[in-house]
Amino acid sequence: MKPVRALHIEDSERDHALFRRHLIANGIDLVAERVDTVTAMEHALGLSEWDVIICDYSMPQFSAPEALETLRRIGLDIPFIIISGTVGEEEAVHALKAGASDYLMKNNLARLVPAITREMQDAENRRARRLAEEEQKRLDLELNRERERLRNIVGTVPGVVWEVWGDNSSSPLAIDFVSDYVEAMLGYTVQEWLAKPGFWLSIIHDEDRDRIKQIVDRNYQSGDDWRMEFRWIAKDGRIVWVESQIVVLKDREGQPVGLRGVNLDITERKHAEITISESEARFRSLFSAIPQSIWVYDLETLRILRVNDEAIDQYGYTRDEFLSMTIKDIRPADQVPALLERIKNETTGGQGVWQHRKKDGKLIDVEVISHALQYEGRACKIVSMNDVTERKLAEQQLIKSEERYRDLVENAHDIIYSHDLQGNYTSINEAGERITGYSRQETLRMNVSDTVAPEFMDLARAMITAKLRGEESTAYDIELIAKDGSRICLEVNTKLILHDGEPVGIQGIARDVSSRKHLEEQLMQAQKLESVGRLAGGIAHDFNNMLTAINGYSDLTLRQLPEKHKVRHNIEEIRKAGERSAQLTNQLLAFSRRQLLQAEVVVLNEVLADTTQILRRVIGEDVQLVTNLTEGVGSVKVDRGQLSQIIMNLSVNARDAMPDGGVLSIGTENTFFDSEYAKAHPGVIPGEYVKLSVSDNGTGIDDADLKHIFEPFFTTKKVGKGTGLGLATVYGIVKQSGGHISVASEGGSGTTFEIVLPRVIESAGVESIPRKEVVPLAVGPETILLVEDEEMVRALLKETLEACRYKVIEASDGVAALAIGESLSEPIHLLITDVVMPHMGGRELAERLGKLMPDMPVLFVSGYTDDTYVRESVLDACVNFIQKPFTLESISIRVRELLDAQARKNS
Repeated sequence: MKPVRALHIEDSERDHALFRRHLIANGIDLVAERVDTVTAMEHALGLSEWDVIICDYSMPQFSAPEALETLRRIGLDIPFIIISGTVGEEEAVHALKAGASDYLMKNNLARLVPAITREMQDAENRRARRLAEEEQKRLDLELNRERERLRNIVGTVPGVVWEVWGDNSSSPLAIDFVSDYVEAMLGYTVQEWLAKPGFWLSIIHDEDRDRIKQIVDRNYQSGDDWRMEFRWIAKDGRIVWVESQIVVLKDREGQPVGLRGVNLDITERKHAEITISESEARFRSLFSAIPQSIWVYDLETLRILRVNDEAIDQYGYTRDEFLSMTIKDIRPADQVPALLERIKNETTGGQGVWQHRKKDGKLIDVEVISHALQYEGRACKIVSMNDVTERKLAEQQLIKSEERYRDLVENAHDIIYSHDLQGNYTSINEAGERITGYSRQETLRMNVSDTVAPEFMDLARAMITAKLRGEESTAYDIELIAKDGSRICLEVNTKLILHDGEPVGIQGIARDVSSRKHLEEQLMQAQKLESVGRLAGGIAHDFNNMLTAINGYSDLTLRQLPEKHKVRHNIEEIRKAGERSAQLTNQLLAFSRRQLLQAEVVVLNEVLADTTQILRRVIGEDVQLVTNLTEGVGSVKVDRGQLSQIIMNLSVNARDAMPDGGVLSIGTENTFFDSEYAKAHPGVIPGEYVKLSVSDNGTGIDDADLKHIFEPFFTTKKVGKGTGLGLATVYGIVKQSGGHISVASEGGSGTTFEIVLPRVIESAGVESIPRKEVVPLAVGPETILLVEDEEMVRALLKETLEACRYKVIEASDGVAALAIGESLSEPIHLLITDVVMPHMGGRELAERLGKLMPDMPVLFVSGYTDDTYVRESVLDACVNFIQKPFTLESISIRVRELLDAQARKNS
């Protein structure tokens, strides 16, 4: 601990000694001096620094108030403690108000040491605060000077200096400071900038605004400094390009709290860059296009900076090797001094014949032409070389090059041709002869207008005009009329033929895309039929629900009416109309591929053998039926009845196309489609197939009708002679069976339909004999849970089942049915459920109720369904399913069969 320096104002030496002993005894390392007059006090204060002043209140020649006044006058901050034996409380209070730190009685010095310690610490704190305040004043003064200096500096910056503070979560950030230069740059005042948050963002060019905002948001969060370029819109509408240098301001924890940056006007630089870029682009284009060896070298270092492909080919060096060399490396060593002297004396350029060394060491004589050039900010020269020592070899190589070009042109699969600006052909390759049918001699006597289809001539002329205007992209599609009159779809791309820089003709490459166009048309037709199919399937499904109610209630009514009832005839007519409507919806379902097929493995020839017996009676005596059935033709998996319907529909159409008689030919054969065929026919999978063909020599179908031949309700027959659903039905059955159908026809030349079905290796089964329909309703006492979302169908089924004496519990959807099943204490003997319902379908309902009642059979009911599980597990096997519209007899029989089968299983 450092000594305590105490100035003791005391007239008694004895009291001074007592004071010293007391402090030393209490552990104070004391340095003390006694004074008893003003003069002595002033002298002592001037010679030394004191930690504390201990003063007797009253002395013969001095007093504490006088000492305090002296201390105040000198202006020193030293703790002043009064010790007296006689002072009263009033005098002590006056002394404290005058500036004394404390007062003590001489007869009680116990507080002296703590008072000294405390007052010294307080004095030290006051001195520290005073020093800190003085330092702060100094720093504030310095800061103000720095701010003024910074303001002067910012004022001289030829850009907008700005600063923002705040949390970027309330984007856009508001600018807290912007320099006055903003008005000179953009015309907006500082007040306009500061008045509106995000003003800086609102005047950014529309094409740049989103990009800049994303950059600011991202870099603010990451805390990375960055630079960016964008466009501001000045107050007078000018576009001002700016380069913004931005730093992220962070707090002590490193978190972003603001941004600071400067935006410089780089509009002139941008315009210069655009000009330079365009100039460089022209230079690069010219540099690459010139068929001479060219390089650019730096006049200071003589290093080669750029070289074209021709120089690489001619000299043998790679591009990287060239760019690591100087032009001295190209010259023989003895010619380098003359080269350097010539470069020194030539300021703009020159011309001469020099020797250059190729990579293989061979020296060649070249004619050199050089020009001064500013390249990438350097003083350079561009040099072109022409080998004159081996001109003969160059000519020979030119001949070889022309031969290679001719070989390329003649062996190309595409048409390569040229014509003059009037459209007269000047050349054509072998592919052009092969594709168009015209010989080269014939073509060279023709004009473009002689070969291009008339409706495409305006397009061809427009493309030539566009090419002459300098447009680069002039690819287009046209149709060409070949020598045999057929049309060829071509994809054409052209370029100008120039002579001395002037266009003299057009060179083109034309690719035959007829196959591709045909595939595109096939795809569009398939997509069209698919969309129509979805519509037809949806309509048929809704009709089936309504027809179920119409036919069902007709049956119920007929069963309740006596034979002689006067309205029975009307109900029977309604029933007949309902049955005919059901047939119509089945045809729509077949077209949309939502019909439920009972697929089985059959031999195509056997089905045809059975069907042709009926066909002979249908087609009539004036049509000759010819069958060409290949022996050993493979098996296919189809619905036997639907296959017969396909044959019947196609044969009836063929008969109608031969009103005066003719020949109907039906044939079968095995076939195989490879990957190339599959590529040319969308939807075909490579593999083995069985083909069924049906041909006639009737009136045929024209091209316009062929495009719509498989569309539902499209027919060329007279009104009342056809519904337009026959071929649509055939198309849907074939597609649903995994096959494909095609048609070929010409007006007056007959028609051929070809159907291919996937060949299977399974053995054909024995044709099942359809069970006789039982007219009486099958009855029973069991409990049936009926789930159907269509109220009409549900009501019909409930009434029918109750007429059969069953107990029926009904639910409108799967969720309600599940709740019923979980709450019932009595058993449910049969679940009848629609396949597709809102909230919960029939499949899920059957699975969940099956866990509660594993012995409960399920009968699915639907107009159609796309549910994959039901189609694979139930519908395709034709197990426990009945399709709408159904008869009352069929539903009663199916219900009774399921209940009896389950009873036998349980017994």
